[in-house]
Amino acid sequence: MKRVLLFTVLALSAGLFSCDLLLAPMEEIREVSLDPVVDGYAENTPLEDFAGISMNVSTQTPMPYAIALIRFDLGPLPENARIISAELKLKCIGITDEEIVTVFRIDADWDPETINYVDAAKLGFIETDAEVPSTGIAMADLGSTISWQIKSIVQAWSDGAANRGVALKGSVLPIGPLTFSTMEGEQVPELIVKYDE
Repeated sequence: MKRVLLFTVLALSAGLFSCDLLLAPMEEIREVSLDPVVDGYAENTPLEDFAGISMNVSTQTPMPYAIALIRFDLGPLPENARIISAELKLKCIGITDEEIVTVFRIDADWDPETINYVDAAKLGFIETDAEVPSTGIAMADLGSTISWQIKSIVQAWSDGAANRGVALKGSVLPIGPLTFSTMEGEQVPELIVKYDE
């Protein structure tokens, strides 16, 4: 203890660090769980469902192409927060084959009352950067909670980008539909964010 005190005194005397640094409060990391305000999917049958208990992601022909869309309530997240991590969690309740699913930030307005697959396919998806990796989903994941790390997407929202939600798109052919639980289903989609201010 005496050696630590002596080192601190000598370091302060030598100007290696300041008293202000010693007295500066450490940033408190906080965690918040954000709830969806709307979720569902649009496919090219044509079919849109933003009120059911499930939502699909599909890239196969002749199976319908389907894009899942989710928008979260950002109210509990302060503006200009520094995002430490952001984990999107969905429960897989249906799978026919392995698939790779990527989460995109949506950069265009959409309305669940009027959107169709053609509109969904034209939305301004933004794949922000390598911080939003795709997630592989296997048959063994049926019934499991699947997660994506979407820190840069949430950071963009916190920095002032419009919150138009995220889209989930498959990238493997051929594939039948992947099905996830919605906010009306058995497990509500969840976005868990850790941040400091």
